[in-house]
Amino acid sequence: MQFERTASMVRPAQAPMGQAVGYDISARGAGFLTNDAMRPGEILRLLLPFEASHTPVPVMSEVRWSLEVPGGFRVGLQFLA
Repeated sequence: MQFERTASMVRPAQAPMGQAVGYDISARGAGFLTNDAMRPGEILRLLLPFEASHTPVPVMSEVRWSLEVPGGFRVGLQFLA
Protein backbone atom coordinates (compact mmCIF):
# COMPACT_ATOMS: atom_id res chain seq x y z
CA MET A 1 0.00 0.00 0.00
CA GLN A 2 0.99 3.62 -0.36
CA PHE A 3 0.76 6.33 2.30
CA GLU A 4 1.24 10.06 2.65
CA ARG A 5 2.42 11.76 5.82
CA THR A 6 -0.14 14.55 5.92
CA ALA A 7 -0.09 16.35 9.25
CA SER A 8 3.54 15.90 10.24
CA MET A 9 4.92 17.82 7.25
CA VAL A 10 7.94 15.50 7.35
CA ARG A 11 7.83 15.27 3.56
CA PRO A 12 7.44 18.20 1.18
CA ALA A 13 4.27 18.19 -0.94
CA GLN A 14 6.19 17.02 -4.02
CA ALA A 15 7.87 14.10 -2.23
CA PRO A 16 6.98 10.59 -3.39
CA MET A 17 4.39 8.57 -1.54
CA GLY A 18 5.68 6.17 1.10
CA GLN A 19 5.44 2.42 0.53
CA ALA A 20 4.41 -0.26 3.04
CA VAL A 21 3.30 -3.86 3.29
CA GLY A 22 0.06 -4.16 5.26
CA TYR A 23 -0.88 -6.86 7.79
CA ASP A 24 -3.36 -7.43 10.63
CA ILE A 25 -6.11 -5.21 9.22
CA SER A 26 -9.33 -4.86 11.22
CA ALA A 27 -12.31 -2.51 11.40
CA ARG A 28 -10.44 -0.21 13.83
CA GLY A 29 -6.90 -0.22 12.49
CA ALA A 30 -4.03 -1.99 10.80
CA GLY A 31 -0.35 -2.65 10.94
CA PHE A 32 2.30 -2.30 8.29
CA LEU A 33 5.98 -2.73 7.63
CA THR A 34 7.84 0.20 6.06
CA ASN A 35 11.33 1.64 5.68
CA ASP A 36 10.17 5.02 7.09
CA ALA A 37 10.61 5.78 10.80
CA MET A 38 7.42 7.20 12.36
CA ARG A 39 6.33 8.71 15.65
CA PRO A 40 3.11 8.04 17.58
CA GLY A 41 0.57 10.76 16.82
CA GLU A 42 1.54 11.24 13.17
CA ILE A 43 -1.42 11.35 10.79
CA LEU A 44 -1.21 9.32 7.58
CA ARG A 45 -3.42 9.14 4.52
CA LEU A 46 -3.36 5.50 3.41
CA LEU A 47 -4.28 4.48 -0.11
CA LEU A 48 -5.75 1.01 0.37
CA PRO A 49 -6.04 -1.15 -2.74
CA PHE A 50 -9.66 -1.95 -3.64
CA GLU A 51 -9.78 -4.71 -6.24
CA ALA A 52 -13.44 -4.29 -7.23
CA SER A 53 -12.87 -0.85 -8.75
CA HIS A 54 -9.08 -1.00 -9.28
CA THR A 55 -8.97 2.37 -7.50
CA PRO A 56 -7.22 2.90 -4.16
CA VAL A 57 -9.43 4.06 -1.28
CA PRO A 58 -8.03 6.91 0.87
CA VAL A 59 -8.23 6.24 4.62
CA MET A 60 -6.98 8.58 7.35
CA SER A 61 -5.12 6.96 10.23
CA GLU A 62 -3.02 7.82 13.27
CA VAL A 63 0.26 6.14 14.17
CA ARG A 64 -0.25 4.54 17.60
CA TRP A 65 3.15 2.84 17.87
CA SER A 66 6.29 2.16 15.85
CA LEU A 67 8.99 -0.44 16.44
CA GLU A 68 12.29 -0.78 14.61
CA VAL A 69 12.76 -4.36 13.38
CA PRO A 70 15.22 -5.99 10.99
CA GLY A 71 14.34 -4.70 7.54
CA GLY A 72 12.46 -1.56 8.61
CA PHE A 73 9.74 -0.47 11.03
CA ARG A 74 6.55 -2.17 12.17
CA VAL A 75 3.84 0.44 12.65
CA GLY A 76 0.44 0.15 14.37
CA LEU A 77 -2.33 2.40 13.04
CA GLN A 78 -5.76 3.43 14.27
CA PHE A 79 -8.26 4.44 11.58
CA LEU A 80 -9.82 7.88 12.05
CA ALA A 81 -13.54 8.42 11.43
